[in-house]
Amino acid sequence: MRRSVLAIIATLSWTTLMYAATTGSIRGAVRDPSGAVISKAQVTVVNPATNESRSMITDANGNFEFLLLPVGSYSLHVEHANFRGYVVNNIPLSVNQAASFNVTLQVGTAEYKVEV
Repeated sequence: MRRSVLAIIATLSWTTLMYAATTGSIRGAVRDPSGAVISKAQVTVVNPATNESRSMITDANGNFEFLLLPVGSYSLHVEHANFRGYVVNNIPLSVNQAASFNVTLQVGTAEYKVEV
């Protein structure tokens, strides 16, 4: 029994190390022009080379974090009702890199996008 527990722990540790060695993360916070946090904003990262995308909603503090992203180039899209969309293109993500983006959404309609 003890050997099987040790084997499971070793396998999980190896898997974690394998992913940590080939991935990075993108994190940040979303605020309005006055600096107030924007919770429940839709945040999406897209890898155009693989067409993989991941989405999440910002938490109560306006924070988001995408973990274990394969290395490559990404774009970041942020949207919320009554604010202009926000896009950052060509974000290079290296091994073990934690890219940070503090996004300020401008008041306006979602039809307009601010591209960086």
